Amino acid sequence: MLSVAGTTAFAVELMPFGTDPDRDAANRVGGWMVCGLEGPDSYLSLRRKPQSNSGEVLKLSPYTLVATTGKTSNKGAWAQIHQFRVLYTSHGVFLTEAEFAQTKVTGWVATRFLCHYGPLPNGD
Repeated sequence: MLSVAGTTAFAVELMPFGTDPDRDAANRVGGWMVCGLEGPDSYLSLRRKPQSNSGEVLKLSPYTLVATTGKTSNKGAWAQIHQFRVLYTSHGVFLTEAEFAQTKVTGWVATRFLCHYGPLPNGD
């Protein structure tokens, strides 16, 4: 769950991808948040293919919301996404609605850095 106090967000009891198979199956297509990175200056690489040596498309900062397509690598280590949305700075500061950025993009992310968030704010 993501809580907001003033303009700062903080994560509470986030459930990483792969920790609850029933929930993961039910929410495989849906909203996830980038989490579990080492700090605010860390990032999650969006890759062209589900491999760590595949070309990097872009860098996703902590707290970025991503929407998965439902496709995962055969062992579930990677998930394909089709869009992302930035709602918080990498330090957890909530952006104003006018600053929200939603981008459609296709690529693969390591699931160990995803926590269940729910649907994207626009309902996708």
